[in-house]
Amino acid sequence: MNLSKTPYLDRVRDCFLLLAWTGCRFSDLEKIGKADIKDGFITFRQQKTNEKVIIPLHPVVLEILEKYSYNLPTEISNQKFNDYIKEVCQIAEISSPEEITRTVGGKRITEKFGKWELVSSHTARRICINKVYRRLQ
Repeated sequence: MNLSKTPYLDRVRDCFLLLAWTGCRFSDLEKIGKADIKDGFITFRQQKTNEKVIIPLHPVVLEILEKYSYNLPTEISNQKFNDYIKEVCQIAEISSPEEITRTVGGKRITEKFGKWELVSSHTARRICINKVYRRLQ
């Protein structure tokens, strides 16, 4: 999808793809740089857990990192990122209806949403986990 007319959405889409292909948290996005890449892997310490992670370098990740000269655009908050990724999904017409059922005050409530309304930075992490799980089956 060409988002060149809206560079901020182009960057958000690219960051979402990085998250989806690495499984990183949004807070770890800025940690990925050229110094962290060698022998086909990305290695860094997670901000939240301080655990060292080693992630295979997917060609999509390498392409995006090269696009930004390994300096990812990180001057955006997670909240704004989540707002903007919803815009990207609307433009991409990711709009199939979804139902969410939850319990509020002891009562089950079912609400309907367009799929684009439910996408966030954490969605990318779940996408990555889902891809890995399917490969293991």
